[in-house]
Amino acid sequence: MEDTMSGFGGGVGLLVLILIFLFGFGGNGAWGSGVGSATEVYAKLASESAGANSSDIIRQGYENQLATQRASYESLLQFKDVQAQLASCCCDIKSTVIEQNQMTRDLINANTITELRAELVEARDEIVTGAQTQALLNVLAPRPIPTTVYGYPVF
Repeated sequence: MEDTMSGFGGGVGLLVLILIFLFGFGGNGAWGSGVGSATEVYAKLASESAGANSSDIIRQGYENQLATQRASYESLLQFKDVQAQLASCCCDIKSTVIEQNQMTRDLINANTITELRAELVEARDEIVTGAQTQALLNVLAPRPIPTTVYGYPVF
């Protein structure tokens, strides 16, 4: 008996190779039907999909850039508002400090004037009291005023 089942595919191997060759490497598919090979169909679908994806990616990139620019603009506006608030606050604080300084100066001047007036009154009182005391002493206990000068001592 002859061995017909040995080898690739058991005698049918050659038939399988021919079918693979016709369907797999046949240009436009099996028998030139114009449908195109599977790799061409997949390549076409992939390129269309990539084109749609690339336009989506570009659109998304523009949207991201626009959102970033809007956020930057809004941040600048917020910084401008904060700057205006700080300027107003600084001016208010400066005005308050100037007013408080003037009030402190006025208080110090008033205290100094009061102290000086008290010292003046005290000095006037001492002068008046001293003058009155001297006048009373002159009236009540006069000192002897020598009228003649003797050339020799008197005992």
